[in-house]
Amino acid sequence: MSRKPRFDNFYFHRERNTDEVEWLRPTAFSGMTLRSPVVLINGAFDILHAPHMRMIFAARHKAGTLICALDSDEKVAKAKGPERPILSFIERATCLNYMPVDFIVEIRNEKDMRDLMEIVKPDLRVQGADYRDKPSRYTAEKMLVREGAMHTTELVDRIKERYVKNSDPLAS
Repeated sequence: MSRKPRFDNFYFHRERNTDEVEWLRPTAFSGMTLRSPVVLINGAFDILHAPHMRMIFAARHKAGTLICALDSDEKVAKAKGPERPILSFIERATCLNYMPVDFIVEIRNEKDMRDLMEIVKPDLRVQGADYRDKPSRYTAEKMLVREGAMHTTELVDRIKERYVKNSDPLAS
């Protein structure tokens, strides 16, 4: 049976009477019925590239419901340094909006991830092959994907190498 990807399950909400748009928080899933199997992917997805897409489509193939736990700007900066993320949370979420995921959830810290795992209880967690040797605190079965893995950091370095050869505009 062929499953048509759904692109209409994206929800926004506003908090604290600000104009800032936020995506689902983990607690939004309380009492929600999800199609099985529930599959979870997680990451920064900063500058979406081919290995990211391979992982997303591999997860979609296994999923009744596909949830993308997207790291907040603060979480990415803490993990990868002050120059990251390249794209803001909203920009990264917008890119993922065009991928076949059912829900995008903002993950601000480890508590958010624990809450999401506890409420959703995913059947499968899909991760990049670079997480092979990293222990998981979560009980969901883990599937590793990403042949020909590339990290966004490598992509940023490649761009710098090609296009920022000389930062002194007066030098010739």
